[in-house]
Amino acid sequence: MLLLMRKPGVTVKLAFLELMTPRLPELVAQLAQDGVRELVVPVFLGPGGHVLHDLPLMIDQLKADHPRLSIKVVEAIGENAGVLAAIADYCVGAADAQ
Repeated sequence: MLLLMRKPGVTVKLAFLELMTPRLPELVAQLAQDGVRELVVPVFLGPGGHVLHDLPLMIDQLKADHPRLSIKVVEAIGENAGVLAAIADYCVGAADAQ
């Protein structure tokens, strides 16, 4: 709902790298077929094995498979200073509520 208020024309879809569906390659293929031209990936909490190793290989393949699609890879959300500050504020607030 917050996204719809801030960016009414933006669509957000959820995909996974493994074990769950839809997998990122299948969703990207569908989005490309639907005419999407820009994609931002990912929302990972931290720079673990997926972000450091699996995702770059998958993104390279997706870019090769869908050359008209612009795929922007952003930092793990847990590495963003604003997110870290919000988490710290939440923790301090939770501690104060005790």
